[in-house]
Amino acid sequence: MDIKELYNIYQGNPEKFKKIVLYRNLLGSPISYNYKDSDLESLVQMIMSMDEKYETDFGFMMMELGLAYEAIYSNMKNNNAAREKTEFMNYPLDYQLRALISFFEDQHKLGIELNNIDGKKPITGIKHLVANVESEIYPGMRYSTSQNSENLIELIDYSIPYLYYYDSNFEKTCDNLTYEQCLQCPDIMKFVHHSNFCELINGLWSLYIYKDYSVKLGKTDTDDDITVFVPNSNEASLIDFVAGIRREARRFQNSIDLLISNQNRIINGNKFIIRLAKKIKLDLWKSIFELELEVYLRCNLSANCTMKIIKQTDIFPAYLRQTLPYGELNDFLEVHEFLVTMSEIYSNILNHNWEEIEHDRFNYLCPVVDIDLLIKSFSRLYGKSLNTAAKLVEWFIYYPQRGKEGDLFSKPLVQISGKRVLFAPNLIRQINITRMLEQIMLDYKIKRAAIGDEYESYLRNKLSQSSLWNVYADKIEFKSSLGNTDFDVIALFDNHVVIVEIKHLVTPYDPKRYYEDRQEIKKAIKQLKLRKQVL
Repeated sequence: MDIKELYNIYQGNPEKFKKIVLYRNLLGSPISYNYKDSDLESLVQMIMSMDEKYETDFGFMMMELGLAYEAIYSNMKNNNAAREKTEFMNYPLDYQLRALISFFEDQHKLGIELNNIDGKKPITGIKHLVANVESEIYPGMRYSTSQNSENLIELIDYSIPYLYYYDSNFEKTCDNLTYEQCLQCPDIMKFVHHSNFCELINGLWSLYIYKDYSVKLGKTDTDDDITVFVPNSNEASLIDFVAGIRREARRFQNSIDLLISNQNRIINGNKFIIRLAKKIKLDLWKSIFELELEVYLRCNLSANCTMKIIKQTDIFPAYLRQTLPYGELNDFLEVHEFLVTMSEIYSNILNHNWEEIEHDRFNYLCPVVDIDLLIKSFSRLYGKSLNTAAKLVEWFIYYPQRGKEGDLFSKPLVQISGKRVLFAPNLIRQINITRMLEQIMLDYKIKRAAIGDEYESYLRNKLSQSSLWNVYADKIEFKSSLGNTDFDVIALFDNHVVIVEIKHLVTPYDPKRYYEDRQEIKKAIKQLKLRKQVL
């Protein structure tokens, strides 16, 4: 695309020009492996070719885009080159995967121990979200244990496709590598360091595309030139940040009564797991997948109670009734319950033997397990056919060819060979249920209109229970010069007519989804204004 074509777009919509260019990827993507030095040079030459016939504001926007592209591309290129040169990249793929996830498991284990130090303090449900840990790398900066775990998962989720890209045939293996040999790889932290920068740059580019960010030149304390990406509204950024914490706090408050009423079952289940774990030898840990149903159900008390609480507090009932060719969405929750129960048992076995395996922890932090073993165990314990169990369990596997479907927050079983996955207990316990269900609906293209219709009925019934509201029970459709217009919910409150437009959105966990949800909300506002005109 040349400068004249870009200028035509600007003249048609100057206020949204930058967003149109970025969202439609008209200048290419500086974070893509296919973006080259020549692409950046072409952009720079195009900007330098502009003369006085182009509006000043257009020139400023093009220069900002050029500044953003140069900063993102050069930093991404340098960090990619640095991590490609690490010795870590010469190791077999299965070692690389195990090393990264073992790193997460070890860090998460330390985080749990850190949170348990103040065990006698009041339980708030959001302690793990508070930035109360001093950074050893950046003086004066603090982080939360939850933030550390989530950032590590995001980093690994970003790094694994990169490793698959270089070697996805799983031909080389490292079954004989010891923990000491793994520690001898001197630059695994160097790989993590540069991967972290790549992931941050990738995230920064997403913020620039999908949120309200600008780019400007700045100076460091040592007078070095830097490029700065800044939100145009600090308040909006703080609102986003606080909203996430508030959501977690509300979830905890909504579930506290249910937790208290089920605490005896949860405690009894955990105590039984501890006793059972002491009887199982670490090298025979896979026997947990062969537990008798009666024993499993006693181990399952805690996970089962937790699942019931989640269903009552986090999930709209209509979700769980959505059907697939081989079952309902609720069946996926059973797989989650199964994986969490097994991870709890294994974690206790590992903790009981932790001191004895000081020099062999690499093999046990995230051991390898056959996919067929998981499928057969789930099938037997939950009464599913092997075919159905296979389809359900396989959704939780992180495959090289997964594309953009799912992430480690919903697919914690990382494929390490054709028929084997890594069993990482702490990664399994990080599964985000709501995110998981929404991703399944997107993957299987389940129509969400029925859920919206059910919520309309739910809202009408709730409002009708109050004498202050006069709610029209049926959907009303008007015909006017503006076209046919239907109302999701219309009611009278005092002397006011209240009209409601319902949009079923998925939770935005990244800037792109956040942007798309905002567009849907803006669309709903336009529809409400249209209906107001009709009335």
